[in-house]
Amino acid sequence: MTPSREHFEEVYAFVEQYLSEHDYPPTLRQIAEAVGYASPSSAHNAVWALIAEGRLTGSPGRTLRVGA
Repeated sequence: MTPSREHFEEVYAFVEQYLSEHDYPPTLRQIAEAVGYASPSSAHNAVWALIAEGRLTGSPGRTLRVGA
């Protein structure tokens, strides 16, 4: 499944909320479950797209942060 723009926004909102509640980023599996993806690889694609846009920084599942 190729993530849609709507899912990008859901992923971004989930990561932002998760980071505000915890001191570490969510896993790709947690992101996938939160937005309804069947596989963490779809979450990975969405996270990389958000990184490319500059809305997230870091690496999926490691040092993910909101903003630059």
